[in-house]
Order: sequence, then C-alpha cells, then structure tokens
Amino acid sequence: MTLTGSREQSWRYEVWNSDGATGDVLDGVRDGKLAWQKNQAIKGRGHLEVVENSNGLLLDVFIRPVLTIEDWGEQAYGLWVPSFPKRDFVSATWTGTVDLVSLEALLSYTSAASILNTGNDITVHVPTSTVITTWVAAAVAAAGFLRYSVTASTKTENAPRAYMNGETLLQVINKELDRIGYSSIYSDMQGTLRAAPYVLPADRSESFSDLRPFDVDGNPIFTTAFNFTDNAPNIPNRVRAVGAPVGWLPGQTAVAVNNDPTSPYSVVNRGYVREKVYNNVNALSQTEVQTYANQQLLNLSKDGRKAEIQFPHLPGLAINQVVYFNAPRAGDPMFATVDALEVNLAQTGISSATLTAVTAVEEDEELGG
Repeated sequence: MTLTGSREQSWRYEVWNSDGATGDVLDGVRDGKLAWQKNQAIKGRGHLEVVENSNGLLLDVFIRPVLTIEDWGEQAYGLWVPSFPKRDFVSATWTGTVDLVSLEALLSYTSAASILNTGNDITVHVPTSTVITTWVAAAVAAAGFLRYSVTASTKTENAPRAYMNGETLLQVINKELDRIGYSSIYSDMQGTLRAAPYVLPADRSESFSDLRPFDVDGNPIFTTAFNFTDNAPNIPNRVRAVGAPVGWLPGQTAVAVNNDPTSPYSVVNRGYVREKVYNNVNALSQTEVQTYANQQLLNLSKDGRKAEIQFPHLPGLAINQVVYFNAPRAGDPMFATVDALEVNLAQTGISSATLTAVTAVEEDEELGG
C-alpha cells in the first residue's frame, strides 16, 4: 500500500544481543528521540523516556526501535547501544532515561592497540602493501562485530603507517578509510556496520524518486511550515587572493571571476560585482595564488540553500541520501542531501530533517573518535 501522511503508527523496542533478537522488548517507552548528523564520527545519538518497565538489568544488550505503520508495514530504525545513567525503582518496576548511541560508538570505547595487538605494544602498525579494506574488515571483526559490510577495494598502503598515541579503533579505521577515499564507518538502519567509497552528492542517485515526498507540486507528506535559508545574495562572483609578503617583496595577487553565463551569481547575470578578498595567503608563486583564488571561488559559488522541514516518519530515509525538494514559494526546485535527521518517538511524533542543496564540491568527514 502506498505510504501517505495520514496513518496509524506505533513503536516497539526490541532487545537484542550479539546473536540477534532475544524475543524481549523494552516496555514502557513513552517518549524519546533518535538523531543522526552526517559529519560526526559517531553518527547517531538519542534517548528513550521509560515509565514503569519490569525488564531486568539489561546488560550487554542493544535496543532496536521498530516503527509499524498500519496497512503499510514495519521499518527498523537502527541498532543502538544503550546506557542507563539513572533509574528510579518502585517495587518491581523502574522509570528513567535510556541514553542511546549508534553502533560505531563501540569502536571508540577502547584503543586500537588493545583490540589489534597482543601483549603490551601500544603502537598499531599497518605495513606497506596492506589491502586497506581487508585490514578494516579484520579490525571490525576483531572488535567482536558479526554484522558488517566493507566494500572491497584493491588499494593498498604505499608506505608503512603507525599509530602510537592511544587512538581509538574508530579513529584508526576512519583514517585508513579516508586514505582511500572512503566515507567514515557508520551503522545502517538494520544494525550493520558499513564502509564504502565516498560519492560526491552530485553523483548520488535520488532516493524516493517514485514518491518524492518533499514535492509540494506532487504528493507531499511534509508539513507546510518549514524554515529556509538562502545565502545567494552574499555569494561573491569575484575572489581576490593576496599572498603573504616575502621579505620586502609584496605578495603575489590573483583574481578569479565568475563569468559563467549559466550561473545565477555570475557578473553578467547579477549585473554587479561582489568581491571577497583573502589576504596573507600562504602561497609563494603566482600559480599557487591563482589556484587558491580559483578554488575559493568554486567553494563559495556552491548552492547554499538549506531547508529545515518536518514530516510524518518516512521509512528508509537516512542521512547522506539525496532527495528532491520543491516548494515554489521558496524558489527553484533543488536536489538536496539529508545532512541531519531527527525522529520523535512520541506516539504522534514526527520526523525533522535538514536538507542542503547538492553541490559537486567534496565535503570533509570528521574523523574524531
């Protein structure tokens, strides 16, 4: 049956262990939140508000929220690592908050050396010619994960690497993945750890192309109120870069101009010049300064539109997906990446997301643990 905005929905919270579902559920959840942010090493965080639950100690378990939409079906919303900072006990039941983090957090709970080495050696070595994806998969398995998927690559280390400052396993894995152009490791909605090549937003396929839930001229299921940020008036169409002085000699100067007739920010289309100046650029030659100016113009000319929207839960939506957004009162339609997603777990709760217009400029991943 087609997913629509009008629905009856409910949540259950399955208790899992390393082997899978235990058959138990976490009862008494009345409220809570799940949230994902794209540029965090640990992508997901959340909490559950629990009232009168009779479960036992719940040690060494995971929580799997599952959304059921009547006449549609079910959708899991990740596998989460819970903690129970404080619980109030009354007779055989307890009440309290359950904090949640996504699975990759487990890779940050100990040093890489403790997982990968025997004995007391605190240095982690990755030798020359090591196939990095094979190494990453072995590291994840060594940490005790049974459900993981690392897209294979033939790329190898071209020089020996050593990590010796007590880096967490998450930090080391993400640094190795970044070295071969992969996104940082993350856990999907089914509870599988994944690592795959980074794909520019402009090259990603559109999610929900058959539904287009954020198209107000189509069949929208997002609410009519939303926040929209458009930085277009402040986007420069000329960049001047001035190099740092060398002794008594002044720095080199270079100018990059947006004369692209297809760009709405170009000098010809805007009708005037809006310039941004960078001083003391760390570049010694004219070529280096010009390259810097060209790159900054490219960075600044990207479509900076951003929409903050609310909508009934959309099963399958996840950060880093590309979706189509069309609200004529906010300007031209745009393809946008899902940069943040928040799910309200109240009985009548809704989701919210931050959508950023697609750009071909590569975005940096944070690698911290």
